[in-house]
Parts: sequence; C-alpha cells; structure tokens
Amino acid sequence: MGVPKPPEKALLFTGTLFSDDRVYKWARKRLDELYGPVLFESERLNWEHTDYYRDELGWPIYRRFIAFRRIIDPSEIVEIKLKTNHIEEELSEGGKRRINLDPGYITPSKLVLATTKNY
Repeated sequence: MGVPKPPEKALLFTGTLFSDDRVYKWARKRLDELYGPVLFESERLNWEHTDYYRDELGWPIYRRFIAFRRIIDPSEIVEIKLKTNHIEEELSEGGKRRINLDPGYITPSKLVLATTKNY
C-alpha cells in the first residue's frame, strides 16, 4: 500500500490561443505581473486542429505556451485558473473572448492542464 505524502512542487505554465498579437501581448504582460519571470515562451504556432474557438477568437488562431520560473504548490492551480479567467474577461469584447488562457503545471511525474473542457 502506498504512503500518502505531500504533493510535489510544480512548474507553472499557461497555454494560450489567440488571433490578435496585441491581445496576446497584453495578456502576457498581465501574466508576467501575476506570476513573475518567464522561463520559456514558445514560438507562435498556427492552430488549425479545431474551429471550436473561431467565432470567439477570430481567424487565423495561434497557440503559444509560456512557462514561468515560479514553482507552485499544485493546490494553487484553482486560484490561478480563476485569475486567468478574469484576464480573459478583461480582454473580451462584445461578450466574446479574444484570448483563451489555460494554466497548468508540470511535475517530474505528470502534466496537469486546468481547463473547463474534458477533451
């Protein structure tokens, strides 16, 4: 039988989807203010795997990942998701999001994405 132990500390990251680079830059600034220095930022990638976000975000849609130097306790991810939802709301226009932010964390044993969709 396994022995319960405290969760491993984790590296914080955020996945982003957007169509307007200006919106991404504003969101990136807010994320920097909240979570500190960036460890890694991916290049801008075309996101053509689904048209689920097209009506909200516009077209074409791009994806970027940002990893922060900040190490978190995994229990913090709930509050972090609420804060990224707030950033999405701040940047929305006409009731539509202009960026999708899904924070997550990485430990040596797993990657967890805090999304409200289960796919």
